[in-house]
Amino acid sequence: MEKRNALWGEIQTGLQDAIKNSNADSLKIDIKQIGEVLNAYNNHFQELTQLVYLRGFRDYGLEGKMRDYAHQLERYNSKIKLSEILSLRRHEKDFFLRKDSVYIHLFDSKINALLANINTNQDSTKLLLKNYRSSFHELVQIHKQIGLSGNDGLRHELNTLTTLLDDLFLQLSTSAEKRFTNVSNRIIFLFSILLVIIILVTILWSNFITS
Repeated sequence: MEKRNALWGEIQTGLQDAIKNSNADSLKIDIKQIGEVLNAYNNHFQELTQLVYLRGFRDYGLEGKMRDYAHQLERYNSKIKLSEILSLRRHEKDFFLRKDSVYIHLFDSKINALLANINTNQDSTKLLLKNYRSSFHELVQIHKQIGLSGNDGLRHELNTLTTLLDDLFLQLSTSAEKRFTNVSNRIIFLFSILLVIIILVTILWSNFITS
């Protein structure tokens, strides 16, 4: 993240230098438009980073909390058969693996049936089931915000902005080639390399965290 933030700062500097060294208003407009899209891209990426932090991994964050409730149910309760708990966990894992909402409904149906068979409201097993259900649904909402596929959520927004950036930079490069301007080749080259690096790093990291 530190390297990515450093690259982001260099890109911002490169944009300002390119605007100052351009003597064509059309090029300045193109560069400013790229800057606006980059800002939107960066804002979405920051949102994604925060959601991933909240989600956690394995024993940390919301995922760690949910796994802890599930493990307590597996190890310490005497009110529910282990096979029933393992069925719940299968629905949980199927959702996070396949990103299909049908497994949310299967999870809820199963856990509601188990809760209905426990009569005492103060029973520790009932509390564990409710906590497990609550943390599962919190994680579901985070996954939906991130995007269950590349066609929704923040993943879709980032993919769309990446495509737009490609088009805008191609337009800028074409315009610069057709005009004699003070936009140096060195700035254009530096900007293009940094832009490619930051997009690739973001895409690779996004694919990893949502896999």
